[in-house]
Amino acid sequence: MTQQGDLAVATSTNTRSWKYQQVILDETFHLSYPYVFKWQDEFYMIPETFETDSIRLYRASNFPNEWEFVETLVDGKDFVDPSIVFFED
Repeated sequence: MTQQGDLAVATSTNTRSWKYQQVILDETFHLSYPYVFKWQDEFYMIPETFETDSIRLYRASNFPNEWEFVETLVDGKDFVDPSIVFFED
């Protein structure tokens, strides 16, 4: 067992009890803070990938269970908990 974080899905019908479903993203580095958003009818995710010194973008190939890496948006710095803000159009 490692201390590295992976991303998983859990579901709830009442927000009090949750049922674990499955791991949805497992990389060789720590993942956390999955920022999920919908843009142009597709779901995207920007998880924290601090250990890579980058902000990485993933797209759902089968939401919410399957994700594919799209591209590195920014690299070269220590980014923690990246979030997107939509401003106007």
